[in-house]
Amino acid sequence: MKNLNRISKFWYRPWAGLLLIRVAAGLMFINHGWMKFSNMTATVAFMGSLGIPAWLAYLVPAVELLGGIMLVAGILTRAAAVGTGLVALFAFILVTLPKRGLSGSELELLLTAVSFGIVLSGSGRARLLHVFEHD
Repeated sequence: MKNLNRISKFWYRPWAGLLLIRVAAGLMFINHGWMKFSNMTATVAFMGSLGIPAWLAYLVPAVELLGGIMLVAGILTRAAAVGTGLVALFAFILVTLPKRGLSGSELELLLTAVSFGIVLSGSGRARLLHVFEHD
């Protein structure tokens, strides 16, 4: 039993778990933002077909790209997570849920939950800047 307690104490690292979650979500948002910026003509056209103004077609990938970078680096993590969470929530509600249903919307739902989970929990110990954060 003592060995089991030692092992469980060794693996109990909440800050490392938050780091893994934060970095994985951040990389996904960076990828999605970069893909949208790479083809802005298609992004503006697609969002226009949803009735979304063109200026939001530029704001969404900026939030995804910059928010993703901030999540990975641990800079203003909660603020970044609010932005990425809202983008993921609106993507879930406006795009994937109506077009694919719940079974085709898992990624957007998961990214929404992870983002707002980061808002509630903070970034953990592994971060570059902790302005506006209370651990």
